[in-house]
Amino acid sequence: MDIAIIGAGISGLTTALCLEKLGFQCQIFEQAEEIMPVGAGIILAHNAMQVFTMLGLSGSLEQQGKVLNSVNILDGQGVDISSIKVDQFNDHFNAKKHCDSSFSLTIYFACTA
Repeated sequence: MDIAIIGAGISGLTTALCLEKLGFQCQIFEQAEEIMPVGAGIILAHNAMQVFTMLGLSGSLEQQGKVLNSVNILDGQGVDISSIKVDQFNDHFNAKKHCDSSFSLTIYFACTA
């Protein structure tokens, strides 16, 4: 059975990898001409990392990750209007790192391997 997946974002690519591990053929459709980082930060919770561990991608993603010490809220002009220190929760929630948007390229390359 062939499965069509619309969108080569995080969800589409991860879904394709999971389905291919189960033996399904997937075809991914994406409107963007090129898959590239968009400059957004992405927090990967422990549950998400368990999926990427199952897919064999956690090591690559963790190497790209950066320690998350605080979460800042910016206004429309980029001025910091609020900041929350989160480093004290890192060990408790196993949330020591976040990845930038280039991690989607890691997932993309896994799909095309």
